[in-house]
Amino acid sequence: MAAIAPFSAPSPAEIADRLRLVVGPEQVQHPAVDLDGPTVRSALVPDSQPVAVFPKTLDQLAAVVACAHEQRWRLLPWGGGTKLDWGYPGSAEILLSTARLNRLLHHSVGDFTVT
Repeated sequence: MAAIAPFSAPSPAEIADRLRLVVGPEQVQHPAVDLDGPTVRSALVPDSQPVAVFPKTLDQLAAVVACAHEQRWRLLPWGGGTKLDWGYPGSAEILLSTARLNRLLHHSVGDFTVT
């Protein structure tokens, strides 16, 4: 019977390389330079080094989430950053920003809805 190899977590650099293949190099930051704000840092376990991903389309967002699920990497969603520090600090391999998902796709005037 073959021995099962122990689980070895990938390094942040390896995660960044994989995500660059998914969304392109301009959407991935490692080291994540946008983590200097106190709100973002307070939401993370001290000394953690997540890879920041900034998808520009819903397809890229879905691809990042699918890749993270497949690899069993933890995600911390990052919208406006106003509530990241609520609760206990988290440990995540990926900080998933929605900052670049900021365009209007559809406006239905009669229904008062915007997508």
